[in-house]
Amino acid sequence: MNTRNRRLVLVISFTILTLTVLTYIYIISNKRDDYQPKHAPETPYNTRVSIDKNGCLLTQWQTTEKSIGYIKYGDNPDNVTDIAQTSDGLLYADNHSVSVCTINSTNDYYVIVVSNNIPYGYQGEPIKAEKN
Repeated sequence: MNTRNRRLVLVISFTILTLTVLTYIYIISNKRDDYQPKHAPETPYNTRVSIDKNGCLLTQWQTTEKSIGYIKYGDNPDNVTDIAQTSDGLLYADNHSVSVCTINSTNDYYVIVVSNNIPYGYQGEPIKAEKN
């Protein structure tokens, strides 16, 4: 092999090695946890639904970004149609709290959190309020 061919082989080998390293760096820097579910910023988390000692239905939740939220509630999980919003009204927030004190606290109550007009429950069903 003459000198010219050796240089050509070296240049091609170096180019392949460089492209391989750059591809690896690109893949590592853009790695995502695709096995984890992706959630919209308005998806509620830390959701708590309870009937407090005063007999009020209290619903609290958070969102990763500010969103408009309210609840639908009722004493029948198949008929959750009453609506309540935060005392501040329909404002963009990332910490939400809705209190309804006009319920019959001896009944069970069910809640659907509505965030940016998307309804959320638990596994597709309304969330049952815990009695405190």
